[in-house]
Amino acid sequence: MMTGSPMNRGASVAVFVALQALFGCSGAGFDSTLGNVDAGTRASAGGRTAVLPSLDASVDASADGPSRDASAEASMVAVADSAPEAACEFDGGVRAPVSVGAARCTLNASWSAAHAIADGKTGVDVAFGSITPDELTMAWLSVESGTPTLHYADRGARSDPFEPAGAIGADTDYYAVERPALSPDGNRLVVVRKDRKGFAEYTRMGRFYAFDDTPSEASFGPLDNQALLFTVSEFFGDPIVSSDDRTLYYSRFGADQVETVFESTRASDVDWPIGTPVAGEPLLTVCGHRRRPTGVAADGLTLFYWDEASHTERATWRATLAAPFAGVVDLGARDHATPNDACSTLYFSARGADAAVGTDVFVSSSN
Repeated sequence: MMTGSPMNRGASVAVFVALQALFGCSGAGFDSTLGNVDAGTRASAGGRTAVLPSLDASVDASADGPSRDASAEASMVAVADSAPEAACEFDGGVRAPVSVGAARCTLNASWSAAHAIADGKTGVDVAFGSITPDELTMAWLSVESGTPTLHYADRGARSDPFEPAGAIGADTDYYAVERPALSPDGNRLVVVRKDRKGFAEYTRMGRFYAFDDTPSEASFGPLDNQALLFTVSEFFGDPIVSSDDRTLYYSRFGADQVETVFESTRASDVDWPIGTPVAGEPLLTVCGHRRRPTGVAADGLTLFYWDEASHTERATWRATLAAPFAGVVDLGARDHATPNDACSTLYFSARGADAAVGTDVFVSSSN
């Protein structure tokens, strides 16, 4: 079990790497056999069985705002764990935390049918990016022929449909094909530079205004300067801004790194400092397969991430902000999942009824 101490964490990571070398990347000790499992089927690995939900084919393409006619199989999955404890400790498989305490996102939450959001339908592949904690601004990325375009939309109340979306076109030739992240007030949009060696943000005067076309790197000086020392195979990615605007989660990956999820914490509205690895075995890279952060609960105790090893979205918990993350719940095909402030609504991207038009943006409510 990891602890918050850097020395103990380093020792745990070293043991984790050694076990990968001992058991290999596809042995019974790891869950890499979950890769490329069709949604809606049962996948088995390392003595565990997980039911992966699939989107229903009745997605309403004409929905204005959150559609109530679309449906999807959407519930957190209870997973049987019949493997020995030793395998469970290091395989990255699905297992429940010992205790989630008073965490805002509950372990046993179930999710309603998923509803397509009209503004997230562009006819091409869409990667959901971010939703503000109050659910009044969302951002996403569409990709057509390898070219990305940032989109954003606002609304006056949670019950309202989103206004027509704005866009920051790919003609800027600045940002990478990476999920964008909104600030809590919806007025800053964080992106990864095209070379993936730095961050920047687009800003605007307020909601319902357009974002400026020119990004600013001013708040990311320490991080961008750190990247000057990166090897050619090291990169940034996957930004998330916490609900209090005090923590930036992101990925730093490449160069055979095992700890790739980082957090940069500030006490006021100053530049983001150089981050430190987020402790927790569920977030460690397994045989080159990263755990890519997609969303974080308002209390900072639940982290949502895409697991490249199992090709599923997952959530992991920690007891306090100083504790390591431990335990995993599988969320199936809900890629880029991000919760609202109460963790009662989950936004994500997934493939809907017409697979030919790519992925769209969906929303589910906790039952």
